[in-house]
Amino acid sequence: YYSIPSVIDLSAALEENYHLFLKQFNKTLIVNDKASAYAVYCLSEYALKNFDFVRARKLAALAMRYKADKNFLYITTEQFNKSDWLYRNVLLKNNFIKNN
Repeated sequence: YYSIPSVIDLSAALEENYHLFLKQFNKTLIVNDKASAYAVYCLSEYALKNFDFVRARKLAALAMRYKADKNFLYITTEQFNKSDWLYRNVLLKNNFIKNN
């Protein structure tokens, strides 16, 4: 988990294909400490940057499971709220365009 933020930065710097990047994370992510929560939070941010709102929302919710640090919980909650808002509004916009 400690290397995930660095892998994300490297992937962004190399402009690696997002879906190719995701293949590296085919195993279940478990949040049981601050390092794993931070790694999942970083993955959520990276998913948002790549317009993957569904995955960003799921990862933010997963990062929120770490509740030992009140300040970090605030950050992950805000990340979830942001990704949830984007998820809901993009789906609403897409449904509106399809129906008109």
